[in-house]
Amino acid sequence: MTHFAFHLLLVLAVAALAAAGLRVAAAAGARGVELGIGATVVVAAAAGISALALGLAGLGGSAAALSAAAALTYLAARRLPPAPPLPRPDGLLTGVALGVGAVWMAWLVRYPGLAIDPLTYHLPESVMWVQQGTPGSVEAITYEFPQGNYPVTNELLVAWLTGIGRSLSPSLFWTPALGILLAACAFRLPGTRRWLALAAVLFVPVAATQFLGPHTDLPALAWLAAAAALAPLPLALLAGALAVGTKTTVAPLVVLVIALKWRRSVPWRPVAAAALAGLVVGGTWYLRNWIDHGSPLWPFVATPWGDPLPRFLDAFDVSFLDRPSETLEGRTGLYVDLLGGGLVLLAGALVAAATDRRRAVLAAAGGTLLAALAWANAPFTGVPDDPAFDLSLTTTRYLLPAVAAAAVAIALARPRIAVVLLAAAALLSLQRALALPFPGVPRLLLLLAGAAAGAVALPFARRVPWPAYALLAALALTVAADGLGRRHGGIGRLASSGVISWMTTQPSFVDGDDPVSFAPQMLGVLAGDHLEHDIELIPPDEPCPATLARPGWIVIGTFPLPERRAPFNAARCFAGREPVYRDASFTVYARQLR
Repeated sequence: MTHFAFHLLLVLAVAALAAAGLRVAAAAGARGVELGIGATVVVAAAAGISALALGLAGLGGSAAALSAAAALTYLAARRLPPAPPLPRPDGLLTGVALGVGAVWMAWLVRYPGLAIDPLTYHLPESVMWVQQGTPGSVEAITYEFPQGNYPVTNELLVAWLTGIGRSLSPSLFWTPALGILLAACAFRLPGTRRWLALAAVLFVPVAATQFLGPHTDLPALAWLAAAAALAPLPLALLAGALAVGTKTTVAPLVVLVIALKWRRSVPWRPVAAAALAGLVVGGTWYLRNWIDHGSPLWPFVATPWGDPLPRFLDAFDVSFLDRPSETLEGRTGLYVDLLGGGLVLLAGALVAAATDRRRAVLAAAGGTLLAALAWANAPFTGVPDDPAFDLSLTTTRYLLPAVAAAAVAIALARPRIAVVLLAAAALLSLQRALALPFPGVPRLLLLLAGAAAGAVALPFARRVPWPAYALLAALALTVAADGLGRRHGGIGRLASSGVISWMTTQPSFVDGDDPVSFAPQMLGVLAGDHLEHDIELIPPDEPCPATLARPGWIVIGTFPLPERRAPFNAARCFAGREPVYRDASFTVYARQLR
């Protein structure tokens, strides 16, 4: 099959699950915009469960098997009554938002500046699952961090998309797609304040950078928002499971949302079915850690009867509450740069609660406080004694659930207070987001052009039949896939940019399919634009004869402060041998290329 054919197959598989999801969501009682949100939750759950089930037979990376499972899901759902039609997007501000989103996605295609986490562990995990056919298995991705034991629902869903599309481009569109879901979940907020709240949250710099690759914070927030927006409890419960399975940072608010929705007269059979599905797609990781390590939250929380925490993580395990003054000292400006208008929202939630005592406002403000305390007590949010182990600034993204809850509290409050606070937060967020280093977010003129184009084009776009959109989506995925690794490396924003740029321009790499082995961490884009290169982490204690016998490309990191990292053999094994590439951060050897 051609690359376009695989991408078209992916679009059709998504369409099949969407048709099934609409029927299931309608049967659960969803209507209007809520119907689309509920269907998206069902689609994600069905995709994740099918990937896990097929992975048991080693078929979790097969495009044929995954798409066949989607087709069978659709056929099974046809036993349910047809769903009512979805409301068509309408209104000037809807067109503006869609236009801005389209420009932003085009910017990501042109400048796919994957950040460190997507590049080194989110994407490699999904790719390895596809190449090995075993989604859900525990994989070694780096030496120091046991990321295979993290909640990995997001990586599972990216693996489903990547397995059918057979390229890296679906991972590029995944987070923006969930940004659209997050926007749809704001339909319960009043009028103009809905759009101001969305702008204030999505342009918060630590949220805006989430679009640079398959991060997990924004997807977890989108599933949390879906749980809050959905009235039918089974759908809300399933959305909550997707959220918690993606990231633990949203767990306190998921519990709060479900508790507020719970009623004594709940329909127990749909709720039980949703709970079981949620346990599979969102709870598998916690159950596995409980069985394997004695704690569902391992490697972050250990129990007296379970395995101790990994030694290397101890140096990072400092929370903001442990050292608040030391964490903020001399760095308040950096927190303003990273959170922008999010700080206005957090303070504004307190103002909203003080001036409007209605239950919904107080609940949202209470959720803000709960999520903020959860962030302050989370590992890595405080500054440690050794600055080499300081992750406190990067973990400001753990505050996004609190920021979103604050935006809801303000949007539900008295109109005059809400509009002023949300507008101020949105402007500050946008100003700080535009100041992010390239590629960051699109330039202001591009965003304005997209807004204008979206407002004009929406009435015409509504008349286009869905098969045309299916072909357009497949074409966009194909265009985005070709040369993605080369474009990423050419941006030059990471220490790995040099080696990626060099390898993705080598004819023997571009035209070949030799495997790539890594030490001490992986670079996901070197799997190739269409996953033609199998990727693997060299075991840290692998004997030199085995390492030297590895065929293909060997990529070894030569990072500063090596004495503070876990020791490994690979670099020693190649001592005295001539590399094909070397820079300050990476060395590459080519072995028995085909």
